[in-house]
Amino acid sequence: MAADELAEHYLTSLANGTGFLINPLVFWIRPGSAFLQTMHAAARRLGFLSLYLSLGQDQTDDSERQLQKLIDKALGWRGAQPWNTTLAGKLDLLQQRKRKKIVLLMDCADRAWETEPGRNMMYGLKAAREQMNLGRDGIGLLLILAGPGEAGLRWLVRGNDAPFLGASLKELPQGVDAG
Repeated sequence: MAADELAEHYLTSLANGTGFLINPLVFWIRPGSAFLQTMHAAARRLGFLSLYLSLGQDQTDDSERQLQKLIDKALGWRGAQPWNTTLAGKLDLLQQRKRKKIVLLMDCADRAWETEPGRNMMYGLKAAREQMNLGRDGIGLLLILAGPGEAGLRWLVRGNDAPFLGASLKELPQGVDAG
């Protein structure tokens, strides 16, 4: 299966809660940034509001701040924000304003566990996922978190303090060009 076909299949399955992807949350080990860019393009083609963030791009800024800036930009906010709101609140507002399901693709998500702001960001994403997906008509937020560091990704899904306790780690199927 070609990478773009696989990306569309995964996104459709996530958004509809069908197939093996019954939870709008995926963790991939070593998918390669090229495949995540393919997912980003596929999400836009399918009508999602797709946000892409690599935690490996800016070594001088913490991960939560990078994500906040990305959401502020999508909201059209520059400089001072109209009000101080949570990560979950901003994502929910973005989804309401754009009237599209949001796909957040995060590369190098395994780095989040390295800092307190990174860990707090993951708990904020968990809260956003619950706020935007539970008790509503349909799914509002799809999270696709990936990275090369299996230990960092495992922190997100295993252990007493894991923000996404019980989620599983997946590898891309054989034969897919991960980039």
